[in-house]
Amino acid sequence: MIKPLSVKILMYLLNQVSKVKLLNKISPEQSHDLVLCYHDVGNSNWEFIVTKNNFKKQINFLVKKFNVVGLREILKSNNLGRKPRVAITFDDGLSGVYKNAFPILEKLGVPATVFLIRGNLGTTGYMHITQIKKLIKSGWEIGYHTASHKDLTKLTGNALIKEIGGKNILEKELGVQISYFAYPHGKYKNETVSIVSKSNFLFAFTTSGRKVSHLKKYKFILGRITISNFFSQDNFESLFTTTGFIINLIFTYFWSLKDNFNDFTRYNLRNIKRDLILIYKAPTGYFFSFLESTTEKVGIENYDPRSTLVGRKIVRDIKKHIPNLKVHFHGSSALQIQGQNDIDLLLEGKLEEFDKFLPELTQLFGKPIKRGKKYIEWHFRREKYKVELLLIDPKSRMFKELITVYLVLRSDKKLLKEYEQIKLNSNGLSPREYQKNRLEFYNKLLSVKLS
Repeated sequence: MIKPLSVKILMYLLNQVSKVKLLNKISPEQSHDLVLCYHDVGNSNWEFIVTKNNFKKQINFLVKKFNVVGLREILKSNNLGRKPRVAITFDDGLSGVYKNAFPILEKLGVPATVFLIRGNLGTTGYMHITQIKKLIKSGWEIGYHTASHKDLTKLTGNALIKEIGGKNILEKELGVQISYFAYPHGKYKNETVSIVSKSNFLFAFTTSGRKVSHLKKYKFILGRITISNFFSQDNFESLFTTTGFIINLIFTYFWSLKDNFNDFTRYNLRNIKRDLILIYKAPTGYFFSFLESTTEKVGIENYDPRSTLVGRKIVRDIKKHIPNLKVHFHGSSALQIQGQNDIDLLLEGKLEEFDKFLPELTQLFGKPIKRGKKYIEWHFRREKYKVELLLIDPKSRMFKELITVYLVLRSDKKLLKEYEQIKLNSNGLSPREYQKNRLEFYNKLLSVKLS
């Protein structure tokens, strides 16, 4: 089989990663949840069928390095600093899943989820109802993959509703409740997501290559990593290093543009240049931008003085309850410029003191949504304002950069005006593009001030 040039480039980059022993370890930054998307297991030239031997090697690797769990467990809550979790899913309901994948997974005690195309069940190459019921009896979960696997981005109105609908028929045939949906080809648009969210599904999955995080915010556009037969074992293992993961994420994004030339032309040369610079100079920040939505739109508002007052009140409350914890109020509300009128706070705490501060902060602001290597993160609202609060190690690079950016902007009116203009120019863009534009400005500012 001839591989496309873009795939050859991806394989080359992953091979280089696998040769670096230090990177070939599971990164502590990967201590979150990943969902893998397989299609079939067997022998064929189709790019999305993995050989039985390769599949067995891949699953053995996952069992050794990760906590391989069912999709239900991952979707209960975000993984806060525990051993990395991985879930296995299959799209389409092809017969090789039952014949070849099921025995391997059953022997190792690994659960999985299969997303079924209702109209294809029992046809040539697809599983029969009796086989699916055996999977269910063994502990597998069932998801819905539309009525006939049409491209949902090309359907509208009743045709779209009809293609997404029908899971209740499948539920009656199988005797189980179906709570998960997977978009065919991982493709979706605003109307698609809206209909799925109103169709009695709890979660929906793309093939964006992202980690599973922020379950409430992204519940209907959760990411999965697609596994194809292009991957050697070294390539596969490299996906679970920070560098390999980012390479695959970027590849997945550009690959998604290939079917729509208009989208690609809109993704103009300036943005490509910006992304390449960020990949080189700020890879971590660039990676985190892919956690942001591409379907929503950023709304930049006039500065609301009340947001500053509310932010300062939160600072006073924290100091009252935890007087020895240093608090930094930063961001557009602190700078008193146009933005999203959200409130950004940094709590300066040494890494070894996190557990000392955590009970009091949890009592004040509820359970954190995320625990990273050097920070703990809360999201909540005060009055009408969104608040993002980080308990963060002052030695971390993130803390140093955020504080530096804030102090520079506060003291340099020209740069502050430029930053405000970047925000205004981002009005109406997706949150992902907005984050990249801000990151580009931060990188430029820091490269000057820290050089």
